[in-house]
Amino acid sequence: GLVFLWPNRVSERFFADTHAVLALLLGGLMILVIGVHDDVRGANANAKFFVQTLAALAVCALMGPIRSLSFPLAGEVELGVAAVPVTVVWIVVVTNAFNLIDGVDGLAAGVGVLVCGTSFFIAHMHGAVAMMVLCAMMTGSLVAFLRFNFYPASIFLGDTGSLFLGFTIAVVALRSSIKTPTTALMFVPICMLGYPLLDTALAVVRRFLKGRPIFASDRSHIHHKLLARGLGPRGASIVGYALTGLFVSVAVLHLYGRHWETAIMLGAVAVVLMLMFRYFGYWQFVSKRLNLAFRRKYRVYNLFERIISLKMEDATSREELWQLLCQVGEEFDLHTIRLVVNGFRQSWRNPLAEGQPERSVREFRLSPTEGILHVSHNAHKEEDIELEQDLLLEKLSRNLASNFQRVTSP
Repeated sequence: GLVFLWPNRVSERFFADTHAVLALLLGGLMILVIGVHDDVRGANANAKFFVQTLAALAVCALMGPIRSLSFPLAGEVELGVAAVPVTVVWIVVVTNAFNLIDGVDGLAAGVGVLVCGTSFFIAHMHGAVAMMVLCAMMTGSLVAFLRFNFYPASIFLGDTGSLFLGFTIAVVALRSSIKTPTTALMFVPICMLGYPLLDTALAVVRRFLKGRPIFASDRSHIHHKLLARGLGPRGASIVGYALTGLFVSVAVLHLYGRHWETAIMLGAVAVVLMLMFRYFGYWQFVSKRLNLAFRRKYRVYNLFERIISLKMEDATSREELWQLLCQVGEEFDLHTIRLVVNGFRQSWRNPLAEGQPERSVREFRLSPTEGILHVSHNAHKEEDIELEQDLLLEKLSRNLASNFQRVTSP
């Protein structure tokens, strides 16, 4: 409302950026539609990617693509025919990055508060009034939302909220960093979004090395690693805020021309990331997954899960389903399997296993039935292999439940 009442100068600047506001409204509406559909009925990765690309193209059409990028030392880089593809890739990547980090209560919303708040001051420096208003609106909304989204959360972003948040921040962060009408200080938004972009890059590399589809889900994101170390949802969110704070500090210092301070902060970020990678075992993971034998093992696991799932659909009895599950135990070299579903109880123990497993038993609920699948791994298994197997076992448990219901229904 202040924009309409504020005399001439501010209102003129606001309406001069009308195209950017319209681009956000149109693209945001597309993202909201696919997000609601995904939350209510479920949408596959291709459908979401297609709609996100359409929304990004709408931004390019209304707001115009970024035709050149400015980087420290390298200067300005003209994009030419790559202007539209680069802008679209940026928007789609950031949109999905916020969707990926939305795995812990309050994490995505808190990171959004820090990024939108920083974008507000950057927009103020560049006189981008429309972006200031949008950043202020987003920051205020997220702060209020975070009050109820922080652990233990009573409301959640869902795919609708996380995708819309990521899309809005992608456009606002880029637009707020405009140095001239067509040139973006690309180092600034990349730094501000360092945490979600880092997590996304690690996810892509991790899935590539495992031989899995890039859009496949897993449980090896940074917040999953923190939870596995016993930090808890609050601690995982706070660590995410701290990492975002470091990246944001680098962006702000660079924007103010504090080169020595920027270099020191970059060094601090590098040290933190190296320690984090070592703590989470990323170096060991990469070195082993470059080994072709390990990559073949992951491909075999995924292929075997798909084969067993198809065989379950052809099974005609509970005993046949159980035998297929025992085959999974042998292929995955599990320690024990115990199945309890609709009065059907069976146990399997690896004949090659000795003693008791050192790791805890995993439980998979066989919804919509009341069954439970208990699985324990052998003690010699690596943690990353266990995580991969647990993800596949979760998919198998869903197929097992539906097929148990099918073969037992009158």
